[in-house]
Amino acid sequence: MVSKNTFNLGVILSIVAIITLSIYLNRESKVEKHFNYHYSKGVVLEVKEEKIEPHDLYPSRKIGRQELLVKITQGKYKDRTFDVTNYISAERNYIAYPGMKAVFTLRENGDDLGIWLYSYKSEGWIYLLGGVFLGVILLLSGKRGLESILALAFTSTVVFFVLIPLLFSGRDPIFWSILLSAIITGISLILIGDFDKKTMAAIAGTLSGIIIAGIMAYTFGRLAKLSNTYLEYGDQLLYLSSKFPVKFDGLIFTGILIASLGAVMDVAMSIASAAYELAEASKPSQKELFISSMNIGRDIMGTMTNTLILAFTGGALNMLLMIWGFRMGYTQVMNMPVFATEVIQALSGSIGIVLTVPFTAAISAYLYSRRD
Repeated sequence: MVSKNTFNLGVILSIVAIITLSIYLNRESKVEKHFNYHYSKGVVLEVKEEKIEPHDLYPSRKIGRQELLVKITQGKYKDRTFDVTNYISAERNYIAYPGMKAVFTLRENGDDLGIWLYSYKSEGWIYLLGGVFLGVILLLSGKRGLESILALAFTSTVVFFVLIPLLFSGRDPIFWSILLSAIITGISLILIGDFDKKTMAAIAGTLSGIIIAGIMAYTFGRLAKLSNTYLEYGDQLLYLSSKFPVKFDGLIFTGILIASLGAVMDVAMSIASAAYELAEASKPSQKELFISSMNIGRDIMGTMTNTLILAFTGGALNMLLMIWGFRMGYTQVMNMPVFATEVIQALSGSIGIVLTVPFTAAISAYLYSRRD
């Protein structure tokens, strides 16, 4: 049996190998650009002139124009200064001030160079919050927290450096999403748990739940004639499909697997752990252990299903505000492709969570009742 420390080291080496190999294999996979864009950090040295006034419809927002003197602090044009016109609108509401750090877009078109303010520089706050997140986990969980972080790193690596390149290369999204979800589930739960029956039960229960969720999303998405192109950035993805052989048909299936994987793993491990404790404490029969696990699972179903529904609702909040604000009718809303896609994903994920409970309970009862 491989020791836990050896397994952890193997996961770390796998992460490094996956990232290195993915970068090497996909180094030439890029979309041809009509213009040469650079995104570089810079600082506003001076606001030479500005004309700003409140928006007629949104008084809390300003509109107008600013003439800026900007110094680029990164990349090809580092330490050079430029005059930049910053147009301010209700949608693009970046108001510059002297000393402000920002990101600028530089577009090269032959000998011409266009430059404008792209966004505020916010990455530092992301790093800070990420550091707080890691610190809290390590402080409260110790070594187990470190293994949880390692599981998160492995999951992120597989999604960004394996799954996404495979989808862009035209591979079947259903097959690869199931396979990679199985790998993520196995590695993550072993890292969080151990090499034992409890982890085996949680892995089997998780795979059952997410596959059912994906099948439900795919089936009802096809019946409703929906596609991932109806979701956010769907138009841009459709453009990329002219450059890459992306298969749209299975993307809803893939999306629901990834979106629900964490919640389903949580439910499966909770049931498997509870069943394990019951089995160790009272040595019940297989039937008794299954019934007890189901009783525990019923309490978990409601909260976890609610969690997933609220997660999808939060992601679709802008759409819900638009529906309410424009007073859209029932028929229009229920047949709006983007709304139907979000609802099918949310309900499919919730069905997967609910069915994870009996699957995990049955598998746990079977494994724990066996006296090796």
